[in-house]
Amino acid sequence: MKREKYKLYTVISALVLLISIFIFGFTAWMVMNFGDVSFEQYYFSITSPTDGTPMSFYLKILQYVLLIIVVTILVSLVYVRILKKVKARMLIKKIGLGLVTLSIFAGSIVYMNTSLKISKYFFADKTTFFEENYVLPSSEILKFPQQKKNLIFIYVESYETTYLSKELGGNVDRNLIPNLTNIVNEKGSINFSNTDKLGGPFQAPETGYSIAAMYASQSGLPFKVPTNGNDYGNLYEFAPGTITLGDILKKEGYNTEFLVGADGVFAGVNNFYKTHGDFNILDLTIAKEKGLIPQDYSEWWGFEDKKLFEFSKQRLEEVSKLDDPFMMVIEADDSHFPDGYTDKSCPTDSTQPYENSISCVDGMVSDFIKYVQAQDYYEDTVIIVHGDHLSMEKNYFKTLDQNYLRTTFNAYINVDDALIKAAKNKNREMYIMDVFPTTLAAIGVDIKGDRLGLGTNLFSNVPTLYEYYGMDHVNEHLSNKSEYFFEEFLFSTKEYK
Repeated sequence: MKREKYKLYTVISALVLLISIFIFGFTAWMVMNFGDVSFEQYYFSITSPTDGTPMSFYLKILQYVLLIIVVTILVSLVYVRILKKVKARMLIKKIGLGLVTLSIFAGSIVYMNTSLKISKYFFADKTTFFEENYVLPSSEILKFPQQKKNLIFIYVESYETTYLSKELGGNVDRNLIPNLTNIVNEKGSINFSNTDKLGGPFQAPETGYSIAAMYASQSGLPFKVPTNGNDYGNLYEFAPGTITLGDILKKEGYNTEFLVGADGVFAGVNNFYKTHGDFNILDLTIAKEKGLIPQDYSEWWGFEDKKLFEFSKQRLEEVSKLDDPFMMVIEADDSHFPDGYTDKSCPTDSTQPYENSISCVDGMVSDFIKYVQAQDYYEDTVIIVHGDHLSMEKNYFKTLDQNYLRTTFNAYINVDDALIKAAKNKNREMYIMDVFPTTLAAIGVDIKGDRLGLGTNLFSNVPTLYEYYGMDHVNEHLSNKSEYFFEEFLFSTKEYK
């Protein structure tokens, strides 16, 4: 009877060990793929709808999970076999087995908690930073020009200043984005930089993935995830208490367009653009419904950027002929990790697949901009190219200087000369929330006080919150809990007035 109980005890211990090893493996995989990010981002990623995710991504996950399972089973079998050979009294063996098992399990929990910052998320201090610094957008502080300008905003997945050559301000020997570099240096273009060379905004907490970055750059707020995770983005209106760029421009009579090659259900993206500005949307599903691509078409995250820019040109032909101004948002995804996607029309000069995808996107985005510049409506159109967030690609960045301060790429194109001449665009401390008021300023909107949301108009001489309070201070408070944020922006409803 005692031996049977010991066998049961051993089996339970082996199961606990199996769970422990799986926790170690799962945590290691999360860190390896997403890097040093907040638990909110991890939580959002694992709970988000994944429609349109490429099969190659799932295969990599499957390979890693199978490896974890195999290692777990092998270690468990060895563990049980060693216990059988240990000669000691039953009680001593039980105590030893229990201590070893509990120690490994406790170690796995500590490792997961430390690596994924779980307790930091659940036990974070409360902050009043949001209510103390937030500026509500309203028609009282925003004055549009009589002749309203069109806006084309291109989010380029994971695009960083890292991809510039070191002499230009980047972190590689060969400039991977020469075409966009040339456009930045054209008359009427400007880049906001953290150095005296080309640079960009630093990544703030809760802005390090696509939907959070889009929300931040259009609202001046980080996206703090509620307890039910990313389902929030699809089950409810998306942060209806937030006044965004789309809300403002729609109210001002703009036609609003959003185009993406992935399934817009992913991460609640379509819901965001429907809630804020009632955008006309073209994504993977709608492209199939309209017969633009075959029903069984699947390339990368849906359809590739080459097609995305072709569809964007077609839509521009239509909206540019309407009487009202337009806002077009384009989300290009070919530079998404892992390894990116290199279109068949692009060269593969580098031995690094990710570099090839970066250079390929550089060419496609630049060709699209040149197309727009050749159109009659370009005279009244501002183009903004912005990296949505820092890349989550891990293997490639291990080959680069780890001391380099990574920032997101930005270029504001066809901006009035007076704005450019007055702007202090070098050696700035800024984040993507500053893009919100800066975008409005770029299309000629006068902003009383030059601040909106938690963002600052970079064309003005007003210091950003990073510059005023210090980056560490601001980041700490952005990471803390804010009941004001949830009550005012996620679970209430506001309109731009």
